[in-house]
Formats: sequence, C-alpha cells, structure tokens
Amino acid sequence: MGYEEDKYLIISSLLLVARQENKKRETRDEKYRDRKMEFIRPDINIDFIGRRSVAHLISGALILLTILLLIFRGGPNYGVDFAGGILIQVRF
Repeated sequence: MGYEEDKYLIISSLLLVARQENKKRETRDEKYRDRKMEFIRPDINIDFIGRRSVAHLISGALILLTILLLIFRGGPNYGVDFAGGILIQVRF
C-alpha cells in the first residue's frame, strides 16, 4: 500500500463515520422536532394546584424567618453603596 492508497482509505473511513453520525443526529432531530421549545415534557404530570398549600407554608415560613432575622440583627446591613456622605481631606 502506498501513500495515496492510505490517504484515500483514511478519508473514506472518516466520511463513513461522519455519515453515520449524521444519521444518528437526523433520527434524534426527528424525535424532538416538534418539542424544541418545551421546557416541561408533555408526559410529566405535576399537580401544582394540589400542592399549593405546601407552597404557601414554605413561603410563609421563609417570610417569617426573614422578618425575625431583620429584628434580631438590628435591621438591614447597608453596605458601602448606601453609606452616603462625602469625605474630603485636604492638606496644605
């Protein structure tokens, strides 16, 4: 086998692999063609309305925890963004 035969053998095998990968991609695209923008698949069934009382309890607990933390910590912790004022030092 010469150099030219090796080159053609490598190119043909690469083309064969690329074609097989393209076929896999096409079958995957056909499967999900109509569902590209769906965030929740149609076969998932979550009862959001039935669990709303649990969500209300969790939300209420988090709000109450936030209020208690604000009371015990002495209010919000204002960072340097809300410190305000100007300080100018001039030396003559």
